[in-house]
Amino acid sequence: MDTLLNRRHWLLLSSLALALGCQSEAEESTSGRSVRASRPIMDGEVNPSLEANLKPAHLETKGDLQFVRGFVRGFERARQQGRPAMLFFTADWCTFCKQMEREAFRDQSVIDLSRHFVCVLVDADEETEVCREFDVDGFPTIVFLLPNGAQPGRLIGKQPSVQLADEMQSVLRTAARWMPGSSGILR
Repeated sequence: MDTLLNRRHWLLLSSLALALGCQSEAEESTSGRSVRASRPIMDGEVNPSLEANLKPAHLETKGDLQFVRGFVRGFERARQQGRPAMLFFTADWCTFCKQMEREAFRDQSVIDLSRHFVCVLVDADEETEVCREFDVDGFPTIVFLLPNGAQPGRLIGKQPSVQLADEMQSVLRTAARWMPGSSGILR
C-alpha cells in the first residue's frame, strides 16, 4: 500500500512538474553557506533561506512562518534542499485555518522548528487535484513529506502549538533516521 501511495505521489509530482515547469533554485549566500533566519519572520518580511531565486509572489507569510506557495514549487525546493516539507492545506474561507495561523504559527517553538522544513502553502481552491491526491477533505490539514516522497506525519484540524511542535519533532526524528546526511537536522 505504501509503495502504491508513493508511486501515486511521484506520478502526481512528475505530472505537475511537467505541466507547470520546475525551476532549479539554490539556497546559498555569497559565502556559499546556507542562509537561515535568526529571528521570527514578521508579516510582510521574507525569510532569506526561501528568498533565493523565488519571486515574492511565490512566498507568503502565515502567522510568523514563511511559506512557499504551491505544492510543486514547494516540494521541489524541499527535495533540492534535502529537507522535509510541511504542507499546509488551507483555504481563504477556512476560519480554523486562520485561527491556527494566529495561534500555532506564532508560537516560538513552532517558529524555531519550522526552520528545519520547507513550509508549503497549498490553497484548496487553487490546487484541488493535490488535495484529492493527498485525501484532504478537511481544513486545516498539515501533511509532512520527506524529500523521497514518504509521508511520516499528518495532522487534521486546528492544532494547538504544542501538538504541532510535537509532530514536527517526530517528523524531524524520522527524517534523521531515513534521510542520508540529515543527522544534524535537529542541532
